Amino acid sequence: MTAGRILIKKEILILGLTIICFVSFASFAYSQWSSVNPPNVSKDWLLTEVHFTSPDEGWAVGADTTNKRGVLLRYSWGTWTSLNPPNVSQDWFLRGVCFYSLNEGWAVGCDKTNRQGVLLHYSLGTR
Repeated sequence: MTAGRILIKKEILILGLTIICFVSFASFAYSQWSSVNPPNVSKDWLLTEVHFTSPDEGWAVGADTTNKRGVLLRYSWGTWTSLNPPNVSQDWFLRGVCFYSLNEGWAVGCDKTNRQGVLLHYSLGTR
């Protein structure tokens, strides 16, 4: 009986130490995150992807469900800015974004009105 109790106490101790280590690691990992206020896009919108070309330059895309169009956000030197997307159709959204330089990139999505894909190209400061 004594050996069994010692074994159970060791397992509880190991389990307890494992939980403490996990909680400590999780607390450390979560403490590194902070909330950032995005720019005002509309009453109901969401983001689907973000891509950074450097620590100071990045893009995010998504869907503006209020206005039934894609969302384009640009991050530049600490500030997020909402850009007016091109007129694609009456109901469309963006799902992905990828830049291979500061001046050249692509965004992809779905045109629900015409039931086809959306490709947006960004080049040298023009959309």
